[in-house]
Amino acid sequence: MAVQHALQAVVDAAVTSTGAASGWILCARESELEVVAEHGAASIRGRRVSVDDGAAGFAFASGQPMAVAIPSADDRLHDGVHRWLPTVPTTVMSIPCTHLDQSVGVLQVVDKAGGAPFTFEDVELAAVLADVAGAALHGDAGAPAPPSPELLADGLRRVAQQEPASYPLLADIVQRLLASA
Repeated sequence: MAVQHALQAVVDAAVTSTGAASGWILCARESELEVVAEHGAASIRGRRVSVDDGAAGFAFASGQPMAVAIPSADDRLHDGVHRWLPTVPTTVMSIPCTHLDQSVGVLQVVDKAGGAPFTFEDVELAAVLADVAGAALHGDAGAPAPPSPELLADGLRRVAQQEPASYPLLADIVQRLLASA
């Protein structure tokens, strides 16, 4: 249950910090990606898509983040998880959740406020959150030990130095996770 709380905190933070309307975390389950946490989405938890389907499939397979703004007439956003949403998103950001350089899932957020595109800063912050989700997803699968406290502290220091505007939000997320443990 602690893993589910952590995943929920990550997707909540990703949506809030990027100004997205909704988001979710997908976990790799053999040849599919399953929605395991959601924020603002239309009850899609438990739904599954192929690992090579849509923007989430691209991020999962390539191990690379993707942020796009596409007109709703473009069919590329009608695949994957998007088929279950009440409206087709116009902006999508998909970030692979990795553990030891292996994709274990995807953090995806859609529809940035005002129709604006997701920024490089959004991608950077979401990538940090996706790393947290990757550790949680891997740990949920019966993985060995999580990253050391030193490794996590180094990551927080790196964010504080390289993205000082993002650090307060990330620090708040970590504090909330610690308080719920």
